[in-house]
This record gives sequence, structure tokens and C-alpha cells, in this order.
Amino acid sequence: MLLKMQLKGNAGLLQDQSKKLSPKHSKSTRVTRSAWKETRIALSKIIYTSSFHVLTVFSTWFSSGLWPMAILGWPNIEHPDFLKLFPTSLLESGWDILFFWIARMIMLSLKLTGKVPFTEVYCHSLIRDSDGRKMSKSLGNVIDPLDIIRGIDLESLHGKLLDSNLDEKEIARAKQYQKTAFPQGIPECGADAMRLTLASYATGGGDINLDIKVMHAYRRFCNKIWQASKYVLGRLPTGFTPDESSTPIHLSQKWILHRLNTAAQDINNALTAREFSKSTQIIYQSVLSPHLGLLY
Repeated sequence: MLLKMQLKGNAGLLQDQSKKLSPKHSKSTRVTRSAWKETRIALSKIIYTSSFHVLTVFSTWFSSGLWPMAILGWPNIEHPDFLKLFPTSLLESGWDILFFWIARMIMLSLKLTGKVPFTEVYCHSLIRDSDGRKMSKSLGNVIDPLDIIRGIDLESLHGKLLDSNLDEKEIARAKQYQKTAFPQGIPECGADAMRLTLASYATGGGDINLDIKVMHAYRRFCNKIWQASKYVLGRLPTGFTPDESSTPIHLSQKWILHRLNTAAQDINNALTAREFSKSTQIIYQSVLSPHLGLLY
């Protein structure tokens, strides 16, 4: 309805302007027929641009609410994906769009399908920089995940600012922040360390102040697991095949298997309860604890 009213108003504006500029109503101004035609074309372009902008904004907000059904073949409710996968079970999202997007999806789904699109919503914390500020391009504190995985030097970080659309003052402010936060650039952390760090931050509480130093520490932790696994595999004979029917004989073997099974059970329970930070703590303690760690 909003779109129709807007288009109707634009049409009325074009009609009013056309009457004012028509040769029949403008003898005193002596507007030529060609000038009148050019004016109508110009007005039509302006009105089309305005209507297209309204249509784009309207479609963006409206279609976002249709996302749970639209990706599964809706409005064809007989589509195999729709029949098999709708409704879904879990939606993970940021709390800042809880009413802008998630509530819209639920209302439209109930209206159009009669079903709630998902039964659980997990709201994660919002990632901020190490100073607790919201990430913004003008501040230069937006961190590309690929830069964390691969690593990047300070000059390359500055170069990304020059490729943006920031003005000179914003670029200068962003460079100053990068010099303070990343004086040596961002060290290579790897994908596993980044995943483990973000999971450890998922406490369900406030925002996340992302610190590269913490992520780099988790990289060293992941490296310890890799080195330990590499050592064990290197000690096994060629063509080794585990014997699933064998039972542990020595007390040390029983203790290792007990610790491993206990850790696996505790991690699964934490993941089921959506306590992702707790699951990472269990992994860390199970591997590196001086008293209970498997590497000790």
C-alpha cells in the first residue's frame, strides 16, 4: 500500500507539472513544444528514481522476513526442500536485530505458512574492538577475518584504508588506531585459533572486545595439539591399524581413556546447553592442565 500511494503521488505530481508546462496553458511564457517535452522527460526520470528507491528499500526489509521460507522453495509448499527442512530448529543471530529481522520472520511465517520458522534463537554477543568500540570503517578498527587467518603487516593495513572511500581526516584517524592496536601488524593465527577464540568469547553476556593477542595465544594452544598428534602418529609403525577389540591393560592407559571419555561427555553436554565458552575451557583443561591434562 505504501508503494502504491507513493507511485500515485508521483503520478499526480507529474500530471500537475505537465499542466503547468503544457503549451495550451503557458502562452504568456511561450514555452516551445520541444522544451515542454524535455521537461516532462526530466520529471519522469526524477520520479522514476524516487519510486525505485522506495521499491528497493521496501523489498529489502520485506524480503528479509521471507528468508526462512524463500530459500526452501516457497511459495511452492510442495517443494522437496520445503517439505523436508521447514520449519528449522535453530537460528543464530545478533541481538541487535532481534526485532528488526527475527520478529519479522516469525510474523510473516505464521501468516503465510501457519508455522513458526524456528523453535530456538541463539543470540550471540556483538564483536567490538579491544577498546570496546563498535567496529566502524571510519575508525579503522574493522578487522578482516582473512587478515587474522593469514596475517598482515601494518603497511598493508594502511593500504586497505587508502583503497576505501574514507576522506583524509578519517584515514588519518584510522591509521593512528592501527598503529596503536597493531604496531607489528596482525600475526598469522589460522582458522582453528579464530574459531576457538570466538567460541570462548560466546558467554551469552555482553559484547565481545576482540583482542588479537588472545587469538594468537589460542594459536599456540592449537599448535601444541598438532605437535602432540604429529609425535604420536610418527611413533606408530607403518600400516598400523587400531584394534577396537583390545582392552587397556596398564593403569596409565585406563586413566587416559577415562579422561578422554569424560572430556568428550562434558563437551557434548556444554554444546547441547549452548555453553560454548565452557566447552572451550573443558578442551583447554583436558589438554594442558598440569594435574589432569592429557599432554602431562
